Amino acid sequence: MSTRSSPGAAPCRWLRLGAFLLFVVQVLPHHAAAESSSSAALHEGSAATQAAVLWIRWEREPAVVCRASLVAEALLLTSASCVVELPQGPLICDAAGLFREVGNGSTVGPAAPPEQVLVYAQAPSSGAAAIGRGTQLYLPELSLIGCSNNLAFVVVEPFEPLPPPLAVDLRTPLQREDVLFMVSPTRQVAIEDMGTWLFGDPFPTSVWPGVLATRPGACPQDAGTPLLLGPAPHIVGVAQGGTPQSCAQTDSLGYATHLAASATFIRRVYKAQALTPPQPPRGDLPPLAANACHTGRTTAEQPQPRAGKFPLYVCFALLLLRLRARRRAKTARNEP
Repeated sequence: MSTRSSPGAAPCRWLRLGAFLLFVVQVLPHHAAAESSSSAALHEGSAATQAAVLWIRWEREPAVVCRASLVAEALLLTSASCVVELPQGPLICDAAGLFREVGNGSTVGPAAPPEQVLVYAQAPSSGAAAIGRGTQLYLPELSLIGCSNNLAFVVVEPFEPLPPPLAVDLRTPLQREDVLFMVSPTRQVAIEDMGTWLFGDPFPTSVWPGVLATRPGACPQDAGTPLLLGPAPHIVGVAQGGTPQSCAQTDSLGYATHLAASATFIRRVYKAQALTPPQPPRGDLPPLAANACHTGRTTAEQPQPRAGKFPLYVCFALLLLRLRARRRAKTARNEP
C-alpha cells in the first residue's frame, strides 16, 4: 500500500505551521503584556492613589470607620452602609439586593448627621487629627440601599488642603476575570461575577443587580475602599466590608457596587454640586452612543472583544478550511 502524501498535504502543513507561529506571536504576547500592565497598574496605583483614599469616622457609639475616595474638590465617595444606621443583628440581602434583617423587614436609616462625619488622612485609631468635616450627604433613596446601590457622597469642609481627586469611570466595560486593585493594603482582586443591571444583559449571574463579586474575599476594613482599574488608576467600584473569616480568602467572595450601574445617581450628585466628574486620563474610552442596540446597552456598555486575541488566527482557520475544500474538489475532479 502506498503511503505517499497527497499533493496538497505539504502546503497545508506549512499553513498549519504559519497559523501556530501567528498564535505565538500575536496571542501569547498579548497575555504577557496584560499581566505586565496589571502589575504596573498595581504599583502605579499604590503610589498615585494612596493620598486620595482617605478615612471617615462617624462620631457615634459605636463609631463607624470606613475608607472614602476624594473624587472632586471637597467631595468624597464611600459606601452608604458607612453613613446610615444598620441594625446590630445579622443582615441578608433579598433577591433585589436590598438589606433585610433576619426575621425582620427593611432596616436601613436614618442617615448620619453630616457634621458627625470626620475625615482623616490616616486611620483614626492612630491618633491623627481630622483634616475635614462633613457638611452634606448624598444617598440613594434609603429603601433602595442594600448590597445594590451601596454608595454615598460626603461633601467636606476641609481644615487643610486636600490631595488631587481620583477619576471616576462610568463607561469602561468590565468583564469577568478582569483584574482590579485596592489600596491599604495594596492588592489585586479578580471579578468573579457581575450582577445584571441592564435589560438584555447576556451574562447569567448569581449576584445582585449592579454588584461586582470579586475574589479573594473582602476584609472588614474594606468598606468604602475604591476598586481601581489601570493603567492610569480610576475608580470603577466601591467595596463593601467583609468579615474576618472571608478576609483575603481565595474560597470567599467580596462584593462591591459597580459605579456604571449607578451612573444616573452619580451624575446627579455632581450636577447638584456644579462639578464635573474627573475623567480617567485615557484616550481609549469608548464614546457613549445615542442609538443603542436592542439589548438596551449603549455602544460603550456592550461587551468588547479583547484586541489581538482572536481575529487573526480565526482568519487563518477559515483560510485553512477553504484550502481544504479546494483540495477535495480538485481530488474529486481528478478521480476517474
